[in-house]
This record gives sequence, C-alpha cells and structure tokens, in this order.
Amino acid sequence: MTYLGFALGVAALCACVAPLRTARAAAPDTVWVTVDGHRLHLLVEGHDGPTIVLEAGYGSTHRSWGELPPQLTPHGRVVSYDRAGFGQSEVCSRPRTARVIAEELHEALVGARMPAPYLLVGWSFGGSLVRVFASMYPEETVGLVLVDPVTVDFYARAEREQPELFRKLDEEGANDSPAGEQGEAAAWDTSLAQTREADALFRGPALLLSSPRTDLGALGPIWTDEHRRWSERVPRTRYVLVEGVGHAIHRDRPAVVVTAVKELLSPASRRRPR
Repeated sequence: MTYLGFALGVAALCACVAPLRTARAAAPDTVWVTVDGHRLHLLVEGHDGPTIVLEAGYGSTHRSWGELPPQLTPHGRVVSYDRAGFGQSEVCSRPRTARVIAEELHEALVGARMPAPYLLVGWSFGGSLVRVFASMYPEETVGLVLVDPVTVDFYARAEREQPELFRKLDEEGANDSPAGEQGEAAAWDTSLAQTREADALFRGPALLLSSPRTDLGALGPIWTDEHRRWSERVPRTRYVLVEGVGHAIHRDRPAVVVTAVKELLSPASRRRPR
C-alpha cells in the first residue's frame, strides 16, 4: 500500500485549502520564469530585506497562503508561487519528485533575481519540499518554518497503530485527483524517500509549528508526536504546539507564523555553529 490515498484523505478534511485572497492595498508583482521549457508563475510582495519563500501544501496553489504574505512584507521580500501544473504555471514532463521541485524552485528564484539566502516556509507537503531544498542548497538557506509539515514516519505508524481509521481515510482519498496533481501523486513515494534522506542531512535552524489535528481523531496524537520526535532528532530545531488551530495554521493564526519568521531572521538564529 502507498500512503498517497491517505494523504489525499487528510487534505480533504481541511476545508480551507485554497480560498481566494481578498483585495489588498498593493497588488503583488507577477513574475514569470521559464524553467526547463515551462513557465512558472511567481508572486512577489515587498521589495527590501531577506527573501522569504512560501511553499504550499499538496494540491494547493499560492492562493492557499491567504492573507499571510502581506503580513510578512515588513520582514522581507515574500515570494509565493504555483508549482508546475498548478494554478497558472505550465505543466512539466519531468517527474514531479521533491528533488525536481526543489531544483525548479531554485532555478526560478535565480531567474527572477530573488537573492539568497532564503528563509523557506513550507506547509504540510510543502514542509517536505523545503527540507529537500535546504539539504540541496544549505549555503543558500537561512532557515525553515515548517507549518504542520508531513513527517515520513507518520504514515507507517498510523497504519500500524490505527489500521481501521487509517484504511478508512486512505480509501476516502483514493478518488481521481485533478490533472495538476497527477505528477506529484505518481512521485509521492519517491518524494517521501527523498525527504527522509534530506532529514538526515538537515542541520537547521528550523521552527516546527504543530497543530493538534483534532480533525484526524485518534491519529491526531500520532501526528503531533511524530513532529516532536522529528524536532528532537534534528539539531537547532524548536517544536511549538499551536493550540486551537486546524491544519492550516497560517490561516487560523497567521501571527504565529509571522513570529516564527521573525525569530529565524534574528541574528542569533542566523548564526551558524562552528
């Protein structure tokens, strides 16, 4: 059994995956970058300071960040985007593995003249993608904010400890996904394996924001416990349980994410150990 169906079932439980943004005083700048023959759609908000990159969750576009980007602009230049085959970005024929996605994001940032170092904010599956990015470009990554991220050991543990509930969610998520998700769906297991490899290399700093995941029932404690375990294994990582929120912490409590970004951009956090 693969765990993609379960992941889709979990995503279906979150009703706030891709709402439209409301009007803003200043519209973000739209940037198009060609990477490996296909165009990627980027939005840039703010013009000064460090580059803050937002990586959306599985099946989500830049819209899933809601009103978070303008709240981050006092602290840097904020880049959100649509991965290949999502939103306005063109489809790419390359396998949609985590490493390929990370390579394309890096090329897009360079092509858009978004300077390193990068602070990356990854939500759910996006948390896996930014960990892979950090392992591939450690000298260009200043830190990670992980917003209720996927942890690779959660799925096997959930199936082992709560097999009936796991099976039910896995079956609920087994429906055909939209065309833009097909590539990432096909590469799901490979991406998780690449995330595991990246986790062994990553040396922080990182701040992990964890939801209680009451929507997952008996699986919720496993979700948060795997977050704690991951944080304990990875140097220079801090775990924060955010009470009273759903999976989309950045929408329920955006101030928590803003505070995390500020913390990782502080001189103390950015100082690398000798």
